[in-house]
Amino acid sequence: MSTLENEVTFRKQAEVSQSLEAQFDSSSTDFILITDHRTSKSKSLEQLQASKQDESSASCCSRYVRSIFRKKTLKKRLPILTWLPRYNTRDCIGDLLAGFTVGLTVIPQGLAYSGVVGLPPEYGLYGSFMGCFVYVLLGTCKDSTIGSTAVASLMTFQFAQGSWQRSVLLTFLTGIIEIFMAIFKLGCLVEFVSGPVSAGFTSAVALIVSTSQDAIDAGGEERW
Repeated sequence: MSTLENEVTFRKQAEVSQSLEAQFDSSSTDFILITDHRTSKSKSLEQLQASKQDESSASCCSRYVRSIFRKKTLKKRLPILTWLPRYNTRDCIGDLLAGFTVGLTVIPQGLAYSGVVGLPPEYGLYGSFMGCFVYVLLGTCKDSTIGSTAVASLMTFQFAQGSWQRSVLLTFLTGIIEIFMAIFKLGCLVEFVSGPVSAGFTSAVALIVSTSQDAIDAGGEERW
């Protein structure tokens, strides 16, 4: 009897252990399935958010491009589109007379400033009329003359030291910096420069330019 009871007890224990193992296997499988389901859901949400971000960035870029090529923006950036359709023969005659008069003063001025920079006179001629072609497209003031200035010539000489390659490089880099300043609207920085400071700077430049040309005025050797 004791042997039979032991066998029955052992069988019951084996059945209980098998049932527990089966329950554990089923619960672990359910847990894995739930975990996999949550992971796939989170992945789908991440993909959806990434696609929305891509769509938003693409829409922002498209809106920016459309805003650039709008008629109002083009007329603001290219003023020639505003006044050229209304241009007539009378305006052309007046511009020819004004251009001839201004050219008589700008050309000698450019030749003189080329000496300040330390370059041959032909570079002064290039600086006198090349900027006018660009200003026709981008300029907004009809009473402004484009050409060399004393301050720019003196600062260019400090960097170039008579080298036209360095002068061209300085001009290119200056244009790049001004483009970025226009994009980020940094013109407000000029307000931090007071009037007395700019007046003193201009007066100092005038004295430096006049003293640097004393040798040429006295009949000495030219720097170019």
